[in-house]
Amino acid sequence: MKIPKEYLDEIKGYSDGSGIQYEHLFFANFYFDVLKEYGFHCSTIAHHTKIKTLIGRNTDLMPLLTKFALKHGRPLIITVNNNSNKNKQEFTHVAIPLCVGVINGFNEKGISAHSHQILFVREKSNKKLLATPILMRKILEESKTIKQAENIIQKNPTCRSLNVLINSEKEKKSKIVSTNPTKMDVVSTKEKFICCTTHFQTEKMKKLHNGPIYHSELRLKSMNKLMRNKKKLTTKQMIRILKDHENGLDYGDSSKSLTNDGTYQSFVIDLTEKKIFISNANKKPVSLYGEFVEIDIKKLNKN
Repeated sequence: MKIPKEYLDEIKGYSDGSGIQYEHLFFANFYFDVLKEYGFHCSTIAHHTKIKTLIGRNTDLMPLLTKFALKHGRPLIITVNNNSNKNKQEFTHVAIPLCVGVINGFNEKGISAHSHQILFVREKSNKKLLATPILMRKILEESKTIKQAENIIQKNPTCRSLNVLINSEKEKKSKIVSTNPTKMDVVSTKEKFICCTTHFQTEKMKKLHNGPIYHSELRLKSMNKLMRNKKKLTTKQMIRILKDHENGLDYGDSSKSLTNDGTYQSFVIDLTEKKIFISNANKKPVSLYGEFVEIDIKKLNKN
């Protein structure tokens, strides 16, 4: 696994500041790249109009891990300011405590990136490849356009297969970049919305699957149905969509519904206004409990 020294230094800083052993923090940051059956199994929706870009996201873990994570590591919203390096942009992400990488977030140029780890897929490489959360961070630090984000993914193959949903507030469009240690493909749309789950959608990439993807396909079908003909969408409407569990709450190998027994994070990003609306629930599935709290990132960063 390839991890640039600057990010290892950050982990060392967390270790020094918290008193937690460096080796333990290293494992916590990157074990999903090694223990592949325990990955994040997520769902994301992006919707664009001429005046607004909204992203709805549910991040799922295995239910036992979700229960543990909600008890010991509630989600944080962190803004990373790269003033010391003019080539890197400021970004905000819904973070896991003491982790330097990114799963979801957006940068100051209006680019957002959201990862979806793929299950049941062949992955072979003899090279040291980039850790997946570091790829996501590089996208936010270095991209101003969807094309730039796509190029970063192409130049940095990762240990694990991913669907990376990239959204641009300025360009008012989205793209799914599907990546594997040896292959890459892209999903685009002319619709106002795009939905992304945890299986490859293109024929080229589907050939890499070596196990069942039915649950993810069913979830994607339900998401597309929920979004069809939505010319306008408010934050409250997106939150209602994230609560959908029409296909049941059971998790199994992967969830059949947007909301399921493993839902660990549930939030909406208003990419236009730089606001996050996130569930503050402390029990699973978080999308069905607690309140969605509004956090104005522009206002916080001014302070």
